[in-house]
Amino acid sequence: MSASVSESVRLRFKRRTLGRLETLARRIRLYLLVDGLAVVSPALLAAVLITLTVDHTFRLDAGMRWVQAISILGILGWLTWRYLIRPLAGSLARADLATIIERKHPELGGRLIAAAEFAPNPPAATRGSAALIDKVIEEADIAASQLRFTDSLNHQRAARQAALGLAGFVGMAGLLLVAPTTMGLWFERNVLLKSAEWPFRNRLVVEGLTDSKLVVPRGDDATIAAAVAPGYETPRQAYIHYQGTGSLRGQAQMPEVRGQPVRFTHTFEHLTETLTCRIVGGDAQTDPFTIEVIDRPSITRARIGIAPPGYTRLDSYELREGQTVAEALVGSEIRLNIEADQPIPSAILVRDVGGRQTVLGPAERLGEREFRAADRPTASAAYHFELTGTTGLTNISPRVPLTRFVVRVDPDQAPVVKMRIQGAGEMITPQAVLPIDMEFSDTYGLASAAVVFSSGKSEDKGTVEPLPGFERFSKTFNRSIEWSVANHGLAEGDRLSIWAEAADFDDVAGPNVGKSTPAVFRIVSREELAAELNRRQHEYRQDFERYLRRQEELYSDLLSAEAPAATEPDRRQRSQRLRQLARRQRDQASQVATVARQFEQVLSEMRVNALSSPAVEERLGRGVAQPLRGLSREQMPAVAEMIDRLAGEDDEQLVRGARDTQSAIRDEMNNILARMLEWEKLEEAVILLRDVLNMQRNIGKETETTLERDILGTVPATEPAK
Repeated sequence: MSASVSESVRLRFKRRTLGRLETLARRIRLYLLVDGLAVVSPALLAAVLITLTVDHTFRLDAGMRWVQAISILGILGWLTWRYLIRPLAGSLARADLATIIERKHPELGGRLIAAAEFAPNPPAATRGSAALIDKVIEEADIAASQLRFTDSLNHQRAARQAALGLAGFVGMAGLLLVAPTTMGLWFERNVLLKSAEWPFRNRLVVEGLTDSKLVVPRGDDATIAAAVAPGYETPRQAYIHYQGTGSLRGQAQMPEVRGQPVRFTHTFEHLTETLTCRIVGGDAQTDPFTIEVIDRPSITRARIGIAPPGYTRLDSYELREGQTVAEALVGSEIRLNIEADQPIPSAILVRDVGGRQTVLGPAERLGEREFRAADRPTASAAYHFELTGTTGLTNISPRVPLTRFVVRVDPDQAPVVKMRIQGAGEMITPQAVLPIDMEFSDTYGLASAAVVFSSGKSEDKGTVEPLPGFERFSKTFNRSIEWSVANHGLAEGDRLSIWAEAADFDDVAGPNVGKSTPAVFRIVSREELAAELNRRQHEYRQDFERYLRRQEELYSDLLSAEAPAATEPDRRQRSQRLRQLARRQRDQASQVATVARQFEQVLSEMRVNALSSPAVEERLGRGVAQPLRGLSREQMPAVAEMIDRLAGEDDEQLVRGARDTQSAIRDEMNNILARMLEWEKLEEAVILLRDVLNMQRNIGKETETTLERDILGTVPATEPAK
């Protein structure tokens, strides 16, 4: 490798990889700074809180505060040196950075470490083969270009450390914002070490009172808050003393709530009687005050009425009194009637859909306590009334649940449409006549019923054919038709999709259209379908041959297992073998039934596609399918039952019956196989004859085309000019 090439490799490595190593080094130093601050910042916050708590609690003199300040500063200085200054003062060599990356990506195989050591030096200054070193540098550069160096760092830990460090600073800032006066006094006493004094007097003011009284709805929670008056010290503890009109009396400690001003609070949960209270804290004591309990307005009677949409032709109806959950169709009108326990100046209906509330407006007044409102929801919703009593209280309470009316709105389902086409496979001919059975149903009546088909071409969006005999508003309709492929303009190469379709009378969110599963057919020539059916018959015949061989094996095993056993162990073994043979015979019946269904399907497809004839019906139907069905349904299950009985008893007549039936089954299967082979030979001859006729027609067309071109000098319209 030339010197210029070597230099370019090293320069490229320095520019691309070593530059990224330097970026990694800066990121590591940043993370070291974050780690240090994660220790120093919380420690600083802890020092502030500790000194504040100790000084405020024990009123330290100047000497004690000097000792406390020196101790705290010593600890903070050591933490700063240990976790902040010393880690940042260390150096990060390129080889160390490369080692960090190699640990994360061991597939580098040490190439990055070696390249980091050799690349900064000139080629002449490195020991060893310069070409080899350049090769290592180049490979390391290529491998490193596919990696992200920062993946070697623990970013999640750095984020946590950053959050921890930031939390310390935020905590100190929060202290300054929440209690600037207290923190100012702390700064003077514990940082500046001045002789400023803490205040000693307390005063508490009860909030929210009107004429020394607080009005609370019955059953709600009542929160009492006593704020520290400006310029006064917050007491260490505060207590509320209370006595009710009934049996409720006592005292409770009030938790302190930091703020501006500081508050002490207490909550009486589910209050049911009027209380007389006073609050004591430090050297402060409030005047007595009253918590008066009064009743909220509430609903005592409710009824839901539903008016279904007009197209259903259903009458309006009401649910039983007290039922607050209802189901209705989309477009139904919901009518709500309520009665309150006290005179109500105002009642407003509110609708809640998925947590989003909408005010629908005032309800219609029917009396001093009775109201009525209606709505026509488009989705499931919950309703409630906002009642306002003569005292100004409402029925909205976090403690007392509202009376809610839940209406589940169900869309009108599309008509149920089923379609069956029996006897047709995936391939049909233009001469096919499809037997289609259709069933239509709808809860509220059908508006239309039709069969729809498409040829599969891009411009064909589907042709709708109404069904004769259909009557509008019928809730059920069944129809069977013979659908001719040729009469609908379909030809070879088309891909027929056909389905049944119905619509309802829904004029709210519809009309809803129901469709059956489309049946898809490929339209082919008679020759192609005949060849496909012949191929399938050949495949089914091969399966049947395997089942015949298994039947012969089963017959042989039966002969070897039917001999009586002399000893008890031999009898148990014989019984076990016979039961296993019975299971095999039943499996054989199931497999033969499958072959029977396959040949019946072939025969059905021939009928549908006009390929059947009396000879076909005789050979495939009465010669193959029917005997197979008889074997699977009668003879094989019967002999399996005989074998099961033989497993439990030794009966010579039963043994002979099982043996004779097995022999008859085997003979019948051989006869069926012979008819299958005879049919296959005939079909092969027919297909060969069709191929010869097609070849003859093609030769005639080619000859005619050649004569027109050579003799008349014309080009047929069906052949492009050359």
